[in-house]
Amino acid sequence: MLLLGLLLAACAAPKPPAATVPVAAPPESTLGRLVARAGFVSVLAYAPGERRAEPRRVVLGGGSGTLIGTEGLVVTAAHVVVGEGFPVEVTTVDGARFAGRVLALLPEKDLAFLCVPGLIGRPGVRLRLSDPLPGAPVLAFGSPREGRIAAAAGRVRGGRLSGSIHYGRFVLEAPLELALTIGPGFSGGPVVDVDGELVGMLASFALDTGDDGDPPGRGLAFAVPGKTLAAELPAARCAR
Repeated sequence: MLLLGLLLAACAAPKPPAATVPVAAPPESTLGRLVARAGFVSVLAYAPGERRAEPRRVVLGGGSGTLIGTEGLVVTAAHVVVGEGFPVEVTTVDGARFAGRVLALLPEKDLAFLCVPGLIGRPGVRLRLSDPLPGAPVLAFGSPREGRIAAAAGRVRGGRLSGSIHYGRFVLEAPLELALTIGPGFSGGPVVDVDGELVGMLASFALDTGDDGDPPGRGLAFAVPGKTLAAELPAARCAR
């Protein structure tokens, strides 16, 4: 039985969960290269200030994102951003910040595609087009708070769920189920296999009560499979 709090990882958190270790990842370090190879970026979503006393940009959401390919296309969870056309800012592992916009919003899949012209030509992660086997090891990256990167190691728990997960207007269709302890700020972040290929994009997490053989309190995470991402990519195009 799952206690599906389904806490969206775009929510603010005072600190990362105990099982998720904050890591410093200088770009020239082995870990920094691994994070960059996974396509990890952090994401902030904005809306224009409407009142005179408000700042020019109002932060409405944030989390993580994943750079795919070389055309400046970043995928994140739909609940991280606001709507199509809204401005976003992404930060890469080397601290560089780039402006972008929401290119497509698919709440029925909890997916959003961002166009970030400044990242055109920069290599992103490779998509894995087949589902990983149950028990396969995975590594995930997220941004539990602005300016921090966290890594979490786990495994594929049981492949895909047979049904869908609903939270508000967002839906996860047949997501990958992962034995992985993550927290707020990981939504939109990459999950990679031992070859560095993207097996999925993180969307939500829950708590395992241990009824299925795993120790109680073990984290569960749910990700949009790489195969699903690949099916939606042809409709998403980014231009300078």
